[in-house]
Amino acid sequence: MTRIAENFYLEKIQVALAQGAAEHTYEVAEAKLTAVPWTAQHGRAYLDMRRMRCHA
Repeated sequence: MTRIAENFYLEKIQVALAQGAAEHTYEVAEAKLTAVPWTAQHGRAYLDMRRMRCHA
């Protein structure tokens, strides 16, 4: 994986963790917290989804 992709995925994980922390302060149930995209597969799926939106 390139450094650019690693930074991109890291940012997505950080955003999801921050969102989950914010949801925790509003007492959102654990099962409903924002999921954190931990794997490269999650990152690739996200990129593919964005590409499809850009080309639509």
